[in-house]
Amino acid sequence: MKYAIYFLAVGDNARRCLSLAYTSLRKAGFTNDVYILCDQASVPFATSSNTHILKIKDEHLNLDADTDMPYAFFDVRRLDTRNPRSARNPRKWSICRAKTLIDQYITFDAYEYVVYLDVDVLAQGSASVMEDFLVQHKGAIITAQNQNGQRLGGRGNFSLRECRRVRTFSAANLTTGELFRYWFKKALCSDIVCIPTNTDGKQLMEAWRAEVQKDIDYDQPALQAVVLRHYSDIHILAPYSLFGYGPYHNHYRGPDTLTKVASTFVHFGGAIKDARAFKAYYTRYIAT
Repeated sequence: MKYAIYFLAVGDNARRCLSLAYTSLRKAGFTNDVYILCDQASVPFATSSNTHILKIKDEHLNLDADTDMPYAFFDVRRLDTRNPRSARNPRKWSICRAKTLIDQYITFDAYEYVVYLDVDVLAQGSASVMEDFLVQHKGAIITAQNQNGQRLGGRGNFSLRECRRVRTFSAANLTTGELFRYWFKKALCSDIVCIPTNTDGKQLMEAWRAEVQKDIDYDQPALQAVVLRHYSDIHILAPYSLFGYGPYHNHYRGPDTLTKVASTFVHFGGAIKDARAFKAYYTRYIAT
């Protein structure tokens, strides 16, 4: 199967994480094309000839709140400051939405799948496991599942006692009616997204971009809403044996506490903020 992988790396911390994520991917035997959506025209590490750095266009992303340049498609000046999540970290919410732009930079028809990986995802073992899974489920939209097997309903998204919404990232873009309809559905995670390049995949990217533009939250709940509304019949949550999780950055208690995760791809949440667990895992289980 011909498929490509892409990353989104904006900022020095993201590029530092990417250096390990990219190296681990190549060490795992992935030899196909890699694309890096980036705010720079180069990256500070060696890459193969079929790794392509795609500098994000000014018209697509702006992180300067004081500029007088025309508004970009994803622009910190567009964010609603009444939304506390946007107000707290407007750069982050603008950056993460840019992962929906990949079909504006590469030709989908050249591949059967285009796969997104966060820069804080490490590959271990053999990358052929990914390809086997894609072949087995060809045409499906495949995502990681939430780290804790969380379902969309429950106290995290709705207070039964007070009979009101409690908007969290997993279900923020769902209406209350949709939340009740999908109450027992497991939440997805957008750290890994496998997009078929057929009509469904192309329409998914357009719908995902439109949903994040609503400025309700960031890219993950937008993808969750789009998948449930339009693609639930072809959506698959990958098993943890394929897409798993290492310790979140604020749960890390030193290298002696690290245990090997039984997954081909391992996501370390918050590594762009604090990469100690991410780097320690790479050193202990992948570099050697």
